[in-house]
Amino acid sequence: MKKLRLGLWALCIALLTFGSAAYASIIPYNMTFAHVANDSGTKYDTDEVNLGAPDETYYFAFTKDGKGFDSIHLTTDLADTYGQLTILNTNTSSTSGTFYITDTGGRGHGDDILLMLSSSGTISDDFQVNITSSGYSFTPGNTSYDAVYVDNAVNETFTKADFIYGPQTYRMSSVADYSFYYGQDPSTNSFFMLVDLYVGTLSGSEGAITVSYELSGLDNQTLSFNAYSWCGVSNSGEGVYWTNPTSNSYMINSATAPVPVPPALLLFGSGLAGMAFMRRRKTEVE
Repeated sequence: MKKLRLGLWALCIALLTFGSAAYASIIPYNMTFAHVANDSGTKYDTDEVNLGAPDETYYFAFTKDGKGFDSIHLTTDLADTYGQLTILNTNTSSTSGTFYITDTGGRGHGDDILLMLSSSGTISDDFQVNITSSGYSFTPGNTSYDAVYVDNAVNETFTKADFIYGPQTYRMSSVADYSFYYGQDPSTNSFFMLVDLYVGTLSGSEGAITVSYELSGLDNQTLSFNAYSWCGVSNSGEGVYWTNPTSNSYMINSATAPVPVPPALLLFGSGLAGMAFMRRRKTEVE
């Protein structure tokens, strides 16, 4: 009974701390199915058909220990397809930006790319993020035949309720306890969501995916973007086997913006200060 009370207490603390959706849950770091937050669900349902995955999920395999970090990258400069770490610091409640997802792997493509958005810290009730993606769409395994560039393949707004996974200290990969962002304290928990970008990657800068975001409602949190590559046809099998290394994730550190003081309150405060000064002067004279 004591352990049960402690467990319930820990859960309450986590929910109060993160303000997450009521459906948040912890999932393993590999060999697991995960839902996407898109209203339209997954682009491909072959994991459901071939692997018995639940509806609107992908299979995060990562069965090769320590592998799968060398092909997918996040970059803000297409001249650097191997990516770099991006850290933005802001004390405002909103921000926007653009980055690219590139593929330098031997396969030469990723059939579909998933974007993970994680948050450690307070998720405000008015948090929202609009994600747009543009890139190539093609039938898995047929990149040289039917690849078509699609603008705004995704253009959707996500909210606090879409952070359905967590609180946990790790993200899916081939390594246990792999962090969400660079410099993360091993004990720091995050909630996260997965967004199907509805496009894939081709090799090099020409085959990159463009991702743009507009955020609002930031509140003392560290947000991070990471990418995952799903293949329906690969030597490793069907599923997600690749992700970017944390060393080139995209981070946003936010602090609560100063609350503006109404002009009337400023005048009231100035008046009080003036009255106090005059009273002190009168006392000194007497």
